[in-house]
Amino acid sequence: MTVNTNKKIIDYLLKKNNDDNESSSSTSSPTLTNNSSNNNNNNNNKSDNSSSIRHVIDTILVKSDTLSSPNLKSTSKKPTLKDTNKDSDNLFEEPEKLESNVSSIISILIELKKSLFNVVQEELEISSTKNKGIINIQNEIKALDNKQKEVIRDINKIEDGIVSRIDNTVTYDRELRERLSSIETTLEILDFFEQYEKLVRKYDEAIKHSKFIAANEILLEMNRCIIAKPSNKNNNNNNIDEKLKILPFELTTMLPQPRILPSIKDQLKKRKNHLKTNLLELFTHSIQVNSNEIQLSLGSIEFYYQYQQQHNSTNKESLKPDQLYSLYCTKLIESLESIGLFDFLISSFSLNLFETFLKPNLIELSNLINNPPNDNNQEKIYNIFLKNDKDNNNSNNEDIKIHFKLNENFKDITIETILHLLENLFKFISINIFGNNKNYIVKLGKEIWSPLSTLLLNLLLKTRIPKDLKELKEFLAIEESIKSFEKELEEIGFLVSNNQDSKILSLFVENIEFHYSERKRTLLLSKARDIILKDRYSSIQSNDSIFGIFQENNGIIQGYYFNNCLIFESTHQLLTLCVSALKEALDSSNLVCKKLYQGCRDIFELYHSIYLKFHFSKLDKVPSLASLFYNSCSFLSHSFLVLSMEFQSIINNNNNNNHNSKEFKLYTFIDFSPKFKKLGEDFFSKYIQEQLKWILSFLTDYCNQLENTKDNNTYQKIQTNITNMNNELNRLSNIWKENFPREVYFELISKFSESIISTIIKMILKLQNIEMVETQRLSELILSLYPVFIKFFLFPGESEDLHKNRMKLVKSWKKLWQIKMVLELPLKEIVALYNNGHLNKLTNNELRLMILSIFDDFELKTNFVSKLIQNN
Repeated sequence: MTVNTNKKIIDYLLKKNNDDNESSSSTSSPTLTNNSSNNNNNNNNKSDNSSSIRHVIDTILVKSDTLSSPNLKSTSKKPTLKDTNKDSDNLFEEPEKLESNVSSIISILIELKKSLFNVVQEELEISSTKNKGIINIQNEIKALDNKQKEVIRDINKIEDGIVSRIDNTVTYDRELRERLSSIETTLEILDFFEQYEKLVRKYDEAIKHSKFIAANEILLEMNRCIIAKPSNKNNNNNNIDEKLKILPFELTTMLPQPRILPSIKDQLKKRKNHLKTNLLELFTHSIQVNSNEIQLSLGSIEFYYQYQQQHNSTNKESLKPDQLYSLYCTKLIESLESIGLFDFLISSFSLNLFETFLKPNLIELSNLINNPPNDNNQEKIYNIFLKNDKDNNNSNNEDIKIHFKLNENFKDITIETILHLLENLFKFISINIFGNNKNYIVKLGKEIWSPLSTLLLNLLLKTRIPKDLKELKEFLAIEESIKSFEKELEEIGFLVSNNQDSKILSLFVENIEFHYSERKRTLLLSKARDIILKDRYSSIQSNDSIFGIFQENNGIIQGYYFNNCLIFESTHQLLTLCVSALKEALDSSNLVCKKLYQGCRDIFELYHSIYLKFHFSKLDKVPSLASLFYNSCSFLSHSFLVLSMEFQSIINNNNNNNHNSKEFKLYTFIDFSPKFKKLGEDFFSKYIQEQLKWILSFLTDYCNQLENTKDNNTYQKIQTNITNMNNELNRLSNIWKENFPREVYFELISKFSESIISTIIKMILKLQNIEMVETQRLSELILSLYPVFIKFFLFPGESEDLHKNRMKLVKSWKKLWQIKMVLELPLKEIVALYNNGHLNKLTNNELRLMILSIFDDFELKTNFVSKLIQNN
C-alpha cells in the first residue's frame, strides 16, 4: 500500500512539472525576438519552475496523506494543523506505521532531487542555444544594483534630497498648526471674556432693577464659568453646559498666571456677599411673621401660578391653604440655598415662626378651649386672603401679599380646632414658601417640631389629663385627633415616619391611662403635702376618726383596740384621703390600682420623712403638740393594721397579678405600723427626758442642795423654786390628762414624781449637822409637796380617796414621808418607830446618817447608831 502511494506521488509531481513547463513555453510571445524579452521569459520560466518545485515540496506531506486514502476525493479540503497533529499523535502510538511512512518520504525526496537535477540540465541546454545566458543576466543584475544605490544616495542628500524636502514640509506644517492653535486659543479666551462681560452686564442690570433672584441665577452662571474645572481639547467635560464657555485650559495653566484671574475671583466673591445681603433683606420683607398673621409676597407676574390678575385691597375672600398662589417665595428660598444660606434661613425662620406666631397664639387659644364648644361661635379660626398693601390702583404685583391671619372673635374652641389650624398652617407654608420640596420641609420640621410638640404637650394634653374615670373614657376622641394630626404632618413631609420623636404626642395619648394614674398619684401627694405643711395643729378624738374604735368599715366593726385620745386632725385627713383613693382603685384597672396604692404609700412615706423635720421647732417646745404628735403616730400605727385588713381583697388581687413577693410589699401597709410607732416613741422619749431634766433643774440648780435652810433668804429661795417646779409639773399634768389615755398619763406623772422625790431624798441624806430650825423647815418643804402631788393623781370630779392607791405608783413617796417623821420626832420616838417596823422604807445606813446629822451625842444616840450598824 505504501509503495503504490509513493509511485502515485512521483507521477503526480512529474505531471505537475511538465504542465508548468508547457504553460511557460506557450505563454512566450513569438514576435518578441530581442534579448531582453528572451531574458525576461527565461527568468519568468525559471521563477515559475522554482515556485512550482517549492509548491510541490510544501504540499508533499499533505498529498501523501491524501493519496494514501482511497476513500478521499481529490477535491477534499486541506487538512488543518489540528488534524495533522492528531495524525502525528496516532503515528507515535504506532511505531511500525511511523517507520514505514518515514521510509516512503525519504524515497520521495530522492526522486525529487533527481527530477530537480534533470530540470536544471535542461535549462542549461536551452540557455546555451540562445544569444544571452545566465552570466549576462547576472551582469544586468549588478548594473541594477548600482543604479539602486545611486537613487538611494539622491534620496538621502542633505540639501536637495527627497527626505530633506519632506522634513522641511512637515516642519512648516507643524509650525503652521501651532500658529493656528494659538489663534484658536486666543479666540476662545476672547469669546470667554466676551461672554463673561455679558453676564456681568446682565447681573448689574438685574441688581439695578432689584431683581435679586434673577441676579442670583446669573451669578451662578458666572461662578460656573470661573470655578468649573477646565479641560484640554482632548477631554470633554460633560457636566458643563455646551453653550456655557468656561475658563480656557491654556489660561489657567499659563505661568505666571495672568493677574486678571484673581481679580475676577475677588469681584465674584464681592458680588456674592453683596447678593447675600440683598437676598436676606428681600427674604425679610417677602416673608413677614407677625403676632397674628403670616404675610407672603407674591412677586412679579412671572411667579404667579393660579391667580394672574391683581386683587384689590377689599378682596378678602377666604382662600384655600393647600393651594399654590405664587412661586416667588419658593424661588427666593432656592436662591438662598444656592449661596449657602439655607441652614441659617431655616433656623432663623423656624425660631421666628415659633416665638412670634405659634407660641403666643397657642397659649392664648389653649385658654379658650371648651369641650364641647359653644354652638354660637361658628366663625372660622383663620382666613387666607390677597391684599395690596399700598394702593388699590397700583398695578405693581410686588405690592400684593397673601395673608394667613387668625381671627380675633373666638370665645371658646376645641383641641381639634387647634390641631386643624396647625395642619393648614403647615400646608400653607410647605406649598407657598418651600414649593413642596420635601428636603426643605423635613429640615423645617426638625428645627421646629421639638419645641412645638413640647408646647402642645404642656398646653393641650398634660393640663387636660382626665380627673376621673368618666373623663378617662371621653379622652378617646382626643386620641384619634392627635393620631390624625401626626399622620397629616407626615404626608406633608413635616414629620418623618417611624421616628419616635415624631410620635411624642400620640405616644402620650396612647399611654393616657398611665398618665391618668400618675396624675391621681401626684394629686394625692400634692394634697398630702399641703395637709402636712399647712397643719394648724387642730385636734380631734381618735374615736371620731375614720378608723376609730366605733367606726364601721365595710359593715364590720374593726377589732383592733386603741385607747381614745386626742390626735392631729391632719392625721385624720391623710387617712381619709388614702381611703378614698383606695376605694376608687376598686373600680379601676390594674395599672391605675397599682398607682393609687403607690400614691397612698407615698403619702405616709412623705409624712414620715418631713412632718417631724418641718414642725420640730414647735413640737419640741409646746408640750401639747408633742403629746399630739406621739398620739398621732400611735394612731397611724393602729390604722395601718385596719387598712390592710379592710382592703385585703384588692391587695390579694394585685398579688395574683404580680407573683414576685418583693412587689407584693407595694400593696400592703402593715410594714408601716412598727415604723410609725417607733417614730412617735423615739421623739416623745427624747422630749420627756428633756422635760424631766428641765423640771429637776429647779431642784438641782436653784435650791442650794437644801443646805443652810436656817438662813431666811436661802429658805425663801428654795421655797420659790419648789413652787415653780410644782407649777410646771402641774401644767404638764393638765396637758397630759387631756391628751393621753389614763394609763399613759399615770405612767408619765409617776415617772416625773418619782424622779423629783428621789432627788429630794438624796439631797437630805447628804446634809450634815442639821440644826433644829433646818429640820423644821425641811419638814415643811416635804409637807408642801403632798397636796400638790395628790392633785397629779386625781382627775376632775374624782374622790380624793382614789389618790392613795394611785400614789403607790411613786415608790419613793412613803420613804420621803418617813424621812419627814425622822426630821420632826425626838430620838426616843424614832427608836420606837424603828423597833415597830414603821421606818422600813429607810435603810439602816440612811437612818444612821440622818441620826448622826440631826442629834447630838448622848447614850441613846450611841446605842441606836451601834444597833443600826449591827443590823446593816
